[in-house]
Amino acid sequence: MYMKNKIYSADDWIAVDSNCFTYLFQAMEIGYDPRNDSDSRLAIEKSSMLKIFLHVGNLCILPDVKDEVKQIRGQLKLNGHLLLGGTLLRNIDNLDNSQVMQYAKQYANFHSQQKDCRILAQAEVAGLDFLLTFDQEFLDKLQDKTQSVCLSEPSNYLERLNIIAGSKPKLIPDNLNPLSAMDWWKI
Repeated sequence: MYMKNKIYSADDWIAVDSNCFTYLFQAMEIGYDPRNDSDSRLAIEKSSMLKIFLHVGNLCILPDVKDEVKQIRGQLKLNGHLLLGGTLLRNIDNLDNSQVMQYAKQYANFHSQQKDCRILAQAEVAGLDFLLTFDQEFLDKLQDKTQSVCLSEPSNYLERLNIIAGSKPKLIPDNLNPLSAMDWWKI
């Protein structure tokens, strides 16, 4: 799931879909440990999201992803997502809606999920490098249709970064953060 000749770099600007945003939130929750996750495949994606956040840091939230997040039921989970998105991730706003609609219409020729087409269109208009998703249909139908944004699963993106084991991340959990006492997020 990668673009031919695309260079993966710790300087990339990366958008996340709402599922990957939730994976990051879950990986940051107190007590989370991927070794104890009941879904081992999702555990890989969740831990990859946190490692990408710590090593790359340039994660962005697009307007339609923010709108999806606002639909979360459960006040505690909603508040946690809003806090994460508002303080630790870069919010992308003020996109040219006519450009977004133009790209979304083009993508709709290949994929029936309008929300996916709009999120990809927003990433294109924002000039981002990657859009992380674990939605296989999204990946399969639109991966080779994008103009400049590369669609990727978090684990695939992390693998292609080729981070050297023991490398110091750009961001390190503070000693007061429960993650500082864990090692699963280290590469």
